[in-house]
Amino acid sequence: MSKTTVASTGIDLSDTFAFTGTVTGTPNDFVKISTNTISSAVGSTSFSGVSDTYDIYMVQMRNVQFSADAKMKCRVGTSSSYITGNYRLSGTSGRADSSAIDKDNKFTDSTFDISGGWTVGGASNENYNGRVYFYNLRATTGAKHIYCNATFVNDGDYVVFGNWSGRLPSTDQYTHIQFGDLTGSANMDSGVFTLYGLKQ
Repeated sequence: MSKTTVASTGIDLSDTFAFTGTVTGTPNDFVKISTNTISSAVGSTSFSGVSDTYDIYMVQMRNVQFSADAKMKCRVGTSSSYITGNYRLSGTSGRADSSAIDKDNKFTDSTFDISGGWTVGGASNENYNGRVYFYNLRATTGAKHIYCNATFVNDGDYVVFGNWSGRLPSTDQYTHIQFGDLTGSANMDSGVFTLYGLKQ
């Protein structure tokens, strides 16, 4: 069968086409693995789909509503337990009613605090949106790293932005990721969490 070269300027779709087969050659695309939709109160949500298939994982969080003022946190682990110590975090964040950019630093925390020094508000219009990238979760050399950028509404209805980098100095292999007010008592009443993989 002969090949047809497609012009770099695009394809004219004014005619009718029938597409069959499998598209290959796009190894850098994010692949959706699973989605957790929260529709009733839960203390946390987790993913167990971390494997050697992908080098980088990303979780997208949308419209997460807490039952009370809370911190959005995440941690990693295995099917038997989550790591609860030695997380390290640095970053910057700011709030709408503040003229300063705040520096967030945590050296030996029990989780990655991906709301920084701020709380996410618990009122009905105060929610959390963000994404966090996970690096080296399955690697046996080097540390585990995260990068998170988020926007959310702080208690008092002020918008917060944040960018954080985190490190867990461990060469163990992890398969699970967990989110929520993990060291507090607030539930999540609603929200959507989606796990993606990126193979390099």
